[in-house]
Amino acid sequence: MRTKALTSLCFLFLLCTCARAQSIDWDRFAAVTDIRATTPQELADKVTVGFTTDQDKAAALYYWMTQNVAYDTKLYGQIAGRKNSKPKAYTPAEVEKIYEERVTNTLKRRKGVCEGYSRLYQRLAQLSGLECEMIAGNARGDIMMPGSLGIGHAWNAVKIDGKWELLDCTWGAGTVNEKMKFVRRFKPAYFMTRPESMSYNHFPKEEEWQLLEEPVGQEVYLERAAIGGGFITYGLYDLSHQNYRLETPRRKPLTIGFTSATAPETLYCVNFTSRKQIPCSVSKTEDHVSVNLPGTSVSNMVLGIVDEERELLLSYRVVGK
Repeated sequence: MRTKALTSLCFLFLLCTCARAQSIDWDRFAAVTDIRATTPQELADKVTVGFTTDQDKAAALYYWMTQNVAYDTKLYGQIAGRKNSKPKAYTPAEVEKIYEERVTNTLKRRKGVCEGYSRLYQRLAQLSGLECEMIAGNARGDIMMPGSLGIGHAWNAVKIDGKWELLDCTWGAGTVNEKMKFVRRFKPAYFMTRPESMSYNHFPKEEEWQLLEEPVGQEVYLERAAIGGGFITYGLYDLSHQNYRLETPRRKPLTIGFTSATAPETLYCVNFTSRKQIPCSVSKTEDHVSVNLPGTSVSNMVLGIVDEERELLLSYRVVGK
């Protein structure tokens, strides 16, 4: 019996960077950045020495990965160029050899695409005594519109104190700029990401890895609101308006609500259609946030909600009834 090898066509879109990861003191892991090793076992031992809890071990490995592995844009281009070619079949033994080579090459070259990041993290976590899985599926970034599953992607789930947690070393490491150059930018938001938030831009092939009591179906995923890096940074969930297409009476006030423990009280509304900022106000009660648009701001448009750094949280296509 022959098996097809997994080839994830993954890419880093221009993502700006939930909240749970932000409570971690990442300075505690700064010393692991300069650790060097020639084998996964040696690296796992060196990175996690002195850390005893599951969370500290998982965080230390995540920090090392995001500080040391660069996204390989050249390799991505080669893979993308072969995406329409007929897939080759491999025996199980050949598949295992390929997977081992990807772990070895990512460690040796300090470069890789999403599968390299995910397989190396999985190996390091397992060698450190943690249960860890690589998750295959699709993901969509800031510049990808709703209605698309997105690109092929890979990320991880690691068990911390008996509970599975999600993380994405690839998107946690940085971005690719307009010149197709990798720019390292550490994003703690992609470590122990809230599953409810992750389900807006990561769609695993196996629904169990959504880690949700009620998994999101493909049809629902395709219709969901567009999100930006701020959505993950602030760990948004429980949206009042789930779908990207938002029908509302024109010239009538509109309130968009969501839950977030860390969302700022200062947010701005942008009409991306006219490329202008529009009036809105924000009210916050404990962890519930309401963005209120007066009737004069409501029209047919692509609406964006951004923070002070102009990082996008949410986007909708507003359509008047």
